[in-house]
Amino acid sequence: MAELKKKKKKAEETGKNDSSKYIEIAPMLDEAAKGTAVIAWGRMNPMTAGHEKLAKKVVSTAKAEKGTPHIFLTHSYDSKKNPLSYDDKIKFASKAFGPVVKKSNAKTIFQLLKQLNTSFNKIILVAGSDRVKEFNTTLNKYNGKEYNFDEIKVVSAGMRDADSDSVEGISGTKMRGYALKDDPRFAKNLPARLKGDAKAIASSIRQGMNMSESEEIYIEEDIEVLSEVLDRQARRKLALQMRKYKHKMARGRAKAAKRTATLDVLKKRARKAAINIFKKKFAKSRRYADLSSAEKIVIDKRIAKINKNRIEQIAKKLMPKVKQMERDRKRNKAKGGANNESLDLNLRFETFMEDYYKGVPKDKKDDREAHFKRKAEKPGDGPDKDSNYTDAPGDIGKDGERVKTKVSKHTKKAKAMGFLEGTLWGQKITKRPHMLMDKNGKTKFDGRFKMFKPKVNE
Repeated sequence: MAELKKKKKKAEETGKNDSSKYIEIAPMLDEAAKGTAVIAWGRMNPMTAGHEKLAKKVVSTAKAEKGTPHIFLTHSYDSKKNPLSYDDKIKFASKAFGPVVKKSNAKTIFQLLKQLNTSFNKIILVAGSDRVKEFNTTLNKYNGKEYNFDEIKVVSAGMRDADSDSVEGISGTKMRGYALKDDPRFAKNLPARLKGDAKAIASSIRQGMNMSESEEIYIEEDIEVLSEVLDRQARRKLALQMRKYKHKMARGRAKAAKRTATLDVLKKRARKAAINIFKKKFAKSRRYADLSSAEKIVIDKRIAKINKNRIEQIAKKLMPKVKQMERDRKRNKAKGGANNESLDLNLRFETFMEDYYKGVPKDKKDDREAHFKRKAEKPGDGPDKDSNYTDAPGDIGKDGERVKTKVSKHTKKAKAMGFLEGTLWGQKITKRPHMLMDKNGKTKFDGRFKMFKPKVNE
């Protein structure tokens, strides 16, 4: 501050404060960021008349608090709850609500608040009445840790009634259902400015709900990887979410492996490698993955205290190595290396196991999996070999009878060809595909196959 005052005094003496003659090429800020941001954060997949009510609440609150209104959208994209892509949502939301809709690369609301922290010192979040308490507790919990605001306040956009057919009861789930059925209620419950685009939006929704699972992007609501240090409970919740989507993520990784990584992806890999260096250093001779939750939390806290510029510098040094690894991966893939074959086999096995347990009750699924794993450890040719073939959980029904399994397509095909009939079972089929039959049922040979003609005994 003293240095700034000296510069101002010198400028006044020399007349350099005259803006008509001089331009300050390196201005210095003598005050912290201040101001109020009134924000809304949601999926809006698709936008509804209820979201229009939310947008109006954001604008009116911003006027009352002399703040700046913002509406931010999540990046989630999947075939169930988020069929509209981020770009489509931005396009439709901007038309519906105007310039108050802002683009952001933030994947979670915590990342968003970090970005807003550089320009504002107060946050007012407008949310549905059913989420006010949740947001108020969570956002204030990390204030002072992940971001620093003088105040974070959460206000309600209005009461919701899920059973109502009015604006208060409309939801994204209902709207997606209307879009699939081409129900006229879809257009009726869109924001006023989007009613003319009802067919285009409904078409985009139907197209998105028919996408393959490997095209889905699971982030934020489904798998929310937060940048703060996770406590034991949060780690447990994240582990359950990752386990739930492990097969879908495996398919997504397999598809991504076919494409060349972009520069952004390579930067993320380099940064992750830099963080792993610190994890390995703090874990000493042990693997980070083998540590207990308490030990992981201690290491994560130490890493969180490291200057981010230091991590970025190490990541920058690792970039050439990361790029070389990507080139080697693509080269091996072009040669059809063993790694690709192993990846493909693992993916096919995971997909098979997912289909194998389809329709099996959850309480039986884990028991059957444990049963097969336990029996697989035995060789099967010793004196206890018969014990390997005991009934697995779910084989015997409640009535005591063996549950009938679904007949495979291969068995059905064999039956249709007559190979499973009692008269043919076990017999050696001697007829060749090129042999034809006469009307009397005897084999007919043409000139090409004289060698196969039975010799007549004279």
